[in-house]
Amino acid sequence: MSIQPLLNTQTDQLEDEIRQDVIEIRRELPKLGYRLKKVYREKRGGLIFCALYELSSSVGDVERVIGYPRVSMYQQSGNHSLMTQVKQMLALAAERGQTITRFYVEAGVSGGDSRRPAFQAMMRDAPRSREDGSGYSAVICYDLYRFYRSRRGVLNSYDILSDHGVSLVSVAEKDIDLDSKLGQMIMSLRSIMGEMYLDDLSRTVTDNKASRAMKGYSNASIAPFGYCRGNCSKCADNQGAGYCPRFGARQELWRELGDDPQVFVPHPIDQHAFRIAAALHVTGEFSDTDIARQLSRPFPDVLEQMNLDNRIVIEQLEEEWAIVQLEDDTFAVQQPNGELQFFWPKGRPGCKNPDRRFGKDTIRDMLQNPYYAGFVVYRQQQKTRGMREQHHKRFKSPLSEMSRLERDDARLAGDHGILLPGLHIPLIEVERFERSQQVRGLKGCNPSNASHTRRIYPLSGVLKCKRCNETFRGNAGNGDVRYYEDSGVAKGVSNCPQRMFRAELIEELVFAYVNQLQIPEAWDAEILPLLREGPKWNKLRRERRAVQSRLSAGREMLKDGILSKGEFKENQRRCDRQMERLEQEMHTDDDRYSVLLRDFPRLWAAATEKERKGLVRCIFSDIWLEDGAVVEYELRGPFAELLPQA
Repeated sequence: MSIQPLLNTQTDQLEDEIRQDVIEIRRELPKLGYRLKKVYREKRGGLIFCALYELSSSVGDVERVIGYPRVSMYQQSGNHSLMTQVKQMLALAAERGQTITRFYVEAGVSGGDSRRPAFQAMMRDAPRSREDGSGYSAVICYDLYRFYRSRRGVLNSYDILSDHGVSLVSVAEKDIDLDSKLGQMIMSLRSIMGEMYLDDLSRTVTDNKASRAMKGYSNASIAPFGYCRGNCSKCADNQGAGYCPRFGARQELWRELGDDPQVFVPHPIDQHAFRIAAALHVTGEFSDTDIARQLSRPFPDVLEQMNLDNRIVIEQLEEEWAIVQLEDDTFAVQQPNGELQFFWPKGRPGCKNPDRRFGKDTIRDMLQNPYYAGFVVYRQQQKTRGMREQHHKRFKSPLSEMSRLERDDARLAGDHGILLPGLHIPLIEVERFERSQQVRGLKGCNPSNASHTRRIYPLSGVLKCKRCNETFRGNAGNGDVRYYEDSGVAKGVSNCPQRMFRAELIEELVFAYVNQLQIPEAWDAEILPLLREGPKWNKLRRERRAVQSRLSAGREMLKDGILSKGEFKENQRRCDRQMERLEQEMHTDDDRYSVLLRDFPRLWAAATEKERKGLVRCIFSDIWLEDGAVVEYELRGPFAELLPQA
């Protein structure tokens, strides 16, 4: 008997600690007067949480600063919890006579990742707000490791903040001026040490994942659809209570089907859904969308008109459970009392939804996953100049080119991974899986055309269906005829009566509505700095930084006795005159830009399709469409008072 279920792995403990950190920060920050303003990312049941908290009350004329607390996927110490970092930052800010008005909080993200959403937002907001004279004077972090674990990343971010007059302050290094030569040296050493730590940690994790794959274990944290962990007595799976006949059973399923709790076992119900999908696809007569519809619960209006007693038993399961097919070709599970249980996809852990439907993307991923044929995949990640190589999610044709000898050894290097024999029970034979890939390959078509023009659909991602709440995406047919297509109908999760609408007709209505916009003059202070981009403005900024450096050097030389007071004042006057000239040149085109901003229809007419798409996403959160007509506009906050209600 294995005692593994009684032991909690270190990774599980660390993930629980991070989740508790997130719960604590969401509970305690509002008590300190901070409100949740925006969530940039929230995934995996709170394990990943990136958000912005802002001080609710007005602070008046005080020096404002930003706080940046972070914990990673691998929490190094209990002393680094988010609330510990927040309290230390608040204490340091109070000691410096400053007020933290914003916290950019991140949990579950690595310090070596340059694409941290809250960090990116902070690096955008801090310099931008500083330029208009009313922004933040500093960014406070717990230590430099919390800020960044990359030598290049630390130095680049520091330069960006420094160029805009924003200081970087660390609680751990509060007695050291990071702007000084000593501070620069310590910053470089810390960043190198942090990068070395990440590289060592990455190598250890990579070796462990490779070792697990070599032993036949999956590296997935969540069992794929059709499998479960087999912990029936302690099941917390979405496909557990009210769905699985073995839920709550004393005898664990993993004990019946094996002796290793780390191996996923076939789910008593979902495994049949996958087998049905594979059997339908291998015939070549059903698309992924067709299979998704047959596995999902019928739409309510269709279900009301169906005779549910008209069913065919496809397969008899244990304890009088059975797989049946209804009159609309939908498949379901028949319980011992005769009631029907429809299949549904897993979804995110803790987000149970019996009405969730299969989509064509879900079916495609399942049918291309070699795990169902008895293999585990080890995907080797390689770095090239700091950038990871990005590959397709699944193998293009993982088994079709394998000889029987290679399949028996199962050590084939694919286009982005290695197939290894798994310890789990396969749900499909290798030959049938290979046949399914051949069927998909025969259906596939990727024509190339050198004269192909890329089409841009300005309303895609914002245009939504009022009936099914699904978004519309751009599509084209019959040459250059552009359409907006209901993605819910295309994926098989919606039964709206019409799938596509002519793009020109919808865009004409929306564009006419947008042209009523009048940008207030009060917005010019925020818009004009964004227009100062390009070689000319970069040159002026460099000259301004050079003047500031000469002025700072003059102060140091005066302090060291190298310059007299008269020489220093003369140098200061020259620097002030140059700064005044540079400021005038920076604002030379402001009047011309202001005139253009008052004439928004002219700006819209001159914009490219790509620029219009960006403007539409900036103005609207959603545009609701019903039967080809726009029925409602949902405007983002700043624009709600500038456009009339449709």
